[in-house]
Amino acid sequence: MSRTDEFEWIDSPPAPTESARSGPATLALIGLVLCGLLVAGWQSYFTVVVMPNRVSRSCAAESRRSMAIAVVNWTSAQVQVVGVTSDCGCFQAADKLPLSIPPRGRREIAVEYSCPSGDRTNTISLMIGGETLSIYRVTVDHRVGSSGR
Repeated sequence: MSRTDEFEWIDSPPAPTESARSGPATLALIGLVLCGLLVAGWQSYFTVVVMPNRVSRSCAAESRRSMAIAVVNWTSAQVQVVGVTSDCGCFQAADKLPLSIPPRGRREIAVEYSCPSGDRTNTISLMIGGETLSIYRVTVDHRVGSSGR
């Protein structure tokens, strides 16, 4: 093999394989599909966000406290918070329900609760309706102490 044969591939690269020929077409197809999803309402996968999804609170036993839960509506339609319940019955909405949230809007919901007599974990369920009724959960870890947030 001569010295020039070693570098012959620089002047004439090998023929592309079938997968190399279809690469640009595949990328173009993926791009079109993604654009179609965006146009067709990709944002519908990100409908409503409830924050925070987990909270730690410290309070005196049997005291009354309140906290805020933010609800962000990423849809193009109005949604409503129609109910707030909990697994212990110790949480209730301080705001009058139903509470409307405009498209791409954010509202905070005040929730009042009674601190338990011991450390425990409870779940708050928010019922939010738009085109369908969905339930969003917030976990609250209680710690009995003299004060807290």
